Amino acid sequence: MRDLPILLLLLGLLAAPLGAFAQDDAPTSAVMTRELSPLAASFDTDRAWGFLVEQVEMGPRVPGTPGHDKIRVMIERELTAAGFSVETHTPEPVRPTLLNKEIPVYNIIGRWNTDRAERLFFSAHYDTRPVSDQADKPRDILTPVPGANDGASGVAVLLEMAHVIAKHQPGNVGIFLVFHDAEDQGVMPRQRTTHRFHEYALGSSALAEDWKAEEVFQAGVNFDMVADADLKFFPDRESIRYEPELVAEFFGIGEALWPEHFSQEKAIGIIDDHLPYLYRDLPVINLIDFDFSPWHTPADDISECSPRSLYISGTTGLELVFQRNER
Repeated sequence: MRDLPILLLLLGLLAAPLGAFAQDDAPTSAVMTRELSPLAASFDTDRAWGFLVEQVEMGPRVPGTPGHDKIRVMIERELTAAGFSVETHTPEPVRPTLLNKEIPVYNIIGRWNTDRAERLFFSAHYDTRPVSDQADKPRDILTPVPGANDGASGVAVLLEMAHVIAKHQPGNVGIFLVFHDAEDQGVMPRQRTTHRFHEYALGSSALAEDWKAEEVFQAGVNFDMVADADLKFFPDRESIRYEPELVAEFFGIGEALWPEHFSQEKAIGIIDDHLPYLYRDLPVINLIDFDFSPWHTPADDISECSPRSLYISGTTGLELVFQRNER
């Protein structure tokens, strides 16, 4: 993902951003007693945190690396265990400027009861960035980003949501859980590109273009960077522009449950995996806390993440499922 104003500024200046589950991070009793539906209340923070840790322990999940192979196996394993059917969408290979080589793209789609008339879509990206272009020290720039928050957090939330859905079996909605590849292979600030998304969101762009007309969905949320220990969510401008009612619905749920973490007081500019869908009239909004100082640096590790933030993000997503199911 990329903050639009910052990216444009940087591009314009060409001549001249493993720890244990600490007890203090666990959901507090006050959190646990909020008015959650049975579906949302079943979110297992320990299991979600374990999914995050497992990914980071794989090492970088850059396309073409062993970690990238391992994370795909993990996602398919957990989706299958939760009773989802699994399909791998493999569009034409891409050649990101950042990697300077052709890479295959593997978007993983989990389907659950998608023959229902009401369908929901949740997504995250699982690849990680091969360079730390926002690192303070020049020697760190070529270090791959660990991707604990930027990558592993969204995947962890979606995998736990899969297990909760399998347990509670909401019968009136179908669910797509989509894991995008090649989201974070976009250009560095001093590289030029004419690509609409600056070579970010490559996997989601291909999948949005290929999305089947018979599998349209009524609401979607993309989860990215949702484990920041200092969590604060704002909607982004394009989500508001294209899907104002869905933004009001989802952020309204977040504000009701977690008013200290969700706010519609301002809007941010962002490039992320929701945009290719929005621009093809598919309703996917974004959930991201972009005020994250370790972004695109070697410091994006487990120490910067909180299990409680996974809980807050995941229960909000599950509450949307519950409320749509009860309509």
